[in-house]
Amino acid sequence: MSTAPKLLVVDDEQVVCKSCERIFESEGFKVDTCTDSWQGLRLASGEDYDAVLLDIRIPGMDGLEFLDRLRQKNSKIPVIIITGYSSVQSAAAAMRLSAADYIAKPFTPDEITTAVRRIVPKKPELVVAKSEPAPEHAAQTWQAAAPEYRFVDESWQQLGTDGSVRVGAFVSPDESAGVESITLPRVGDVVYRGLPLAALNGPGTSQHVLPAPLTGEVLEVNRRLEDDLSALIGDPCQTGWIARIKPSATDEDSAAASPRRMIFAAVNDLQSGQQRNLFAGMGCEVTVARESQDILPRLREVGAPLLVVDGRSFGDQGPQIVQAVGQALPDVKVVVIGDPAGTLENAYRRTRIHYYAVETLAGKELTELLCTVYRPPARKALAPLTSAIPLWINRIRITNRQGKKVSLLAARGLIRERDGLGQMLVRTILEKGFPLTLGLGNDPLSPLHLRQEAGEVDQLVLLGARDMGQLPGSLVRDVPSEIVDAAGDAVKGKISTLAVQPPATDGTSLVYDARITENLAQIIVRELATTSA
Repeated sequence: MSTAPKLLVVDDEQVVCKSCERIFESEGFKVDTCTDSWQGLRLASGEDYDAVLLDIRIPGMDGLEFLDRLRQKNSKIPVIIITGYSSVQSAAAAMRLSAADYIAKPFTPDEITTAVRRIVPKKPELVVAKSEPAPEHAAQTWQAAAPEYRFVDESWQQLGTDGSVRVGAFVSPDESAGVESITLPRVGDVVYRGLPLAALNGPGTSQHVLPAPLTGEVLEVNRRLEDDLSALIGDPCQTGWIARIKPSATDEDSAAASPRRMIFAAVNDLQSGQQRNLFAGMGCEVTVARESQDILPRLREVGAPLLVVDGRSFGDQGPQIVQAVGQALPDVKVVVIGDPAGTLENAYRRTRIHYYAVETLAGKELTELLCTVYRPPARKALAPLTSAIPLWINRIRITNRQGKKVSLLAARGLIRERDGLGQMLVRTILEKGFPLTLGLGNDPLSPLHLRQEAGEVDQLVLLGARDMGQLPGSLVRDVPSEIVDAAGDAVKGKISTLAVQPPATDGTSLVYDARITENLAQIIVRELATTSA
């Protein structure tokens, strides 16, 4: 019989339930969660739990009624109330009904663990034996090497102690509306920075693609997201991670990624420390300014686009401080929190702040804020070139930095000169200053074409489209090719192959959204430019 302590979490927010499950399973607990108050009451009344974590504001039956009913059936089970800052009076009433403790939401792992451990002390015999495998979804062996996160657009990466990298993405609540499922990468797949990592699937064929922040092999995916997407929205950098990757282009990916810097202006850590920790837990690199005169110098020094002001720290002087920031650095977005009385809201809003919050920001609200502050503008597609006749490209030849002649041969009906990937390839090559010649035509490739081209250049890259069961725009290298095999061994040594997953609605022609098109072109041109064979 298992001697692990049992914990019940009753909270209508899935992200809170999942966070508690992750925290306490790693502590050796057996954790049950419930988002329905009446079902939670039945569980708490009938099961032998060591403790119950109860949200005081759960819909259907509030925490006080829940606790009163529970005490009529089970007078001994310890209950810890989870409460917001505005519910302290309710928490005091709960204590009169024999609640064991209460903890303010949002809470840190240490805070919630300490509260439970005061009631359920850790026992040596409850430690899980090393021979027992950890649940696959928990990724118990992965640990962050440092707390820092780096971002490429909305996607993040964090290095682990084993050299692998956890990755994920920020999705705003608006973008997640109507989402029915998620498509995750497959273990063993190679993903490329800027190309698809995962996708949120809506009605019909609609998809919201989440790009990979780095290049490498997928070692593990977070299968929990297939059953519950709430963590991706409410806790994207912790329980909402998407995949773990073995990186293969470390220097290039490091140069392309950057931190999300912000300034947190607060005098009193006791009042504001929890909010600052929440920003850090959402991937932000937080620099603290403890005096009003330090705010502008810190903003200039760090180059942060976001300033968060703790309203309680600066009192009536807060609006003047924010106004000075707006005049000196108009592009900085200012968020004001922690003004429980709300008496200065109008004064702050006259300074044209970005956001005002009476209480602590957390969950979906915090995710939405960070999405609006940090997400770059959408890339604009190149305007299609006007032409009465579609000009198909079957060959792109450059002379690269090593003085090598390299040709890209494209399969029939794949890329056009006037739009899509073909147009972006030509634009990218010209911007990088490589000598360029184009071959136009739409004849099918043959082994003879490959042998003729191989006789004129130092290296060949063969570009094709193939349904590989991946997300549109995904790229796979070194795909077997019957044409290459038929060209002969002498030619095979000069050829590398690239296969792209075609768009779902357009056969094999490679026309994607602007971001995928741009990143595909960059990867392909880099392939041509770096070969030295």
